[in-house]
Amino acid sequence: MISSVVDGVFIHVRDLRQAAEWYAALLGKPVKADELERGYYTLNDPDQRPWITLDAHQNDESFQFAPAPHPVLSLATDDLKRARARLVQLGARRVGPVRQPHPGLSCVTFHDPDGNALMLIERRLGAAAPAPSAEKPAPSPELEPEPVGPDEGPEPDSSAPWD
Repeated sequence: MISSVVDGVFIHVRDLRQAAEWYAALLGKPVKADELERGYYTLNDPDQRPWITLDAHQNDESFQFAPAPHPVLSLATDDLKRARARLVQLGARRVGPVRQPHPGLSCVTFHDPDGNALMLIERRLGAAAPAPSAEKPAPSPELEPEPVGPDEGPEPDSSAPWD
C-alpha cells in the first residue's frame, strides 16, 4: 500500500558542498562535512520526515543538470516579510514579491544558487475570505515589493502561477 505521507524531497544541485552550506544557512542547521562524500546530502536528521536531500549525481556520469523551474517544495514561516529579507541576505536568486493567492495564505517564490525554484509560505488561521466580487481587487502596494536578487540563470516559466 502507498502511504499519503511524503517521505522525502530531492533537490538536484551542481555543487553539493556549496548547496549544503547554502541550505544549511537557510534552515539554520550545521553542515555535517563527513556526509558530503556520498554524492548526496540530507539536511535533516534520519528520523525526521520528510527528508530534504540535495543530490549532485556525483555517481551518475550521464546525468545532465537542469534547475527546477517550478517550486519543488514550500517551507513554512510565521513571518514572511522577515524571512524574505533573510533570503535576500543569503543571496537567494529572483526573490519574488509577497503574494496572497488565497485568504490566510501568503507566499514568496525564490530560487536557490543553482536556479531551483522554491517557495516560502505563511499561513494565518482564521483569515476571513473576501466577499465575492466581479472585479479582481488591486494588489496591496505593501505586498508587492520589486523582485530582488541576482537574475542570472534560467528564466522562470512565465505561465507558472507562483512566479
